[in-house]
Amino acid sequence: MNLFMKKQTITILLAFFAIIGQAQTKVSICGIAPKETKSVSICKNLDGSGGTDSIAVTDGKWEYREVLPDSVYVLFFVSDISAKQEKMDDVVAVRVDSIPTEVDLIAGTVKGSKGSIGMNEFFRGMVDCMKNDNKGNFFKLMRKVVMDNLDSKLPTLFVPMIYQGLSIGDLQKIFYSGAPYENHPAMQEAKEHLAKLQGEHQEFLASQTIRAIGNKFTDIAMNIA
Repeated sequence: MNLFMKKQTITILLAFFAIIGQAQTKVSICGIAPKETKSVSICKNLDGSGGTDSIAVTDGKWEYREVLPDSVYVLFFVSDISAKQEKMDDVVAVRVDSIPTEVDLIAGTVKGSKGSIGMNEFFRGMVDCMKNDNKGNFFKLMRKVVMDNLDSKLPTLFVPMIYQGLSIGDLQKIFYSGAPYENHPAMQEAKEHLAKLQGEHQEFLASQTIRAIGNKFTDIAMNIA
């Protein structure tokens, strides 16, 4: 990935993750890394706005246990080896939550909450889309992450960016009664957009009904004549 592409990727991520996070959370994360790894770097919110940490690795194993403030809502992990090589596709991402999480920096996989798994899949898929300059798949990727995680708060990160491209059917599924993000401030514009679409749909149905009734009266009048 060239320098321009890296900067473009970081700019997009900063826009995506500039959203209010969860309440203060105690995280418990353990992981593995290549045996030659000496340390793992942790970036909070990617731009470092939540601070950064570095933890030691022993025989390819490491642990990260912290209580994080509500301003930190996503963590990125990278081994010192990958960091030196500036390999964005070796970074692993997780959502900040209280579910015990396992991070594999060799395979680039995550075991933990549905939100963390979804976050990592999105991040790695996004890097791949950027490398291949595939904007179409970028939207599809975000939509898939949203629709696969409607029982978590993960949609609050992505719906604000893609709601105008979603169908009324998708939006109705997203804003089901009792959704964990139902009253989240980041979702307000999308909810208003759905209400507008529903109103327009009702107006269309009403106009079609009136037109159908009008056609029947016209047919009756013609038959009488």
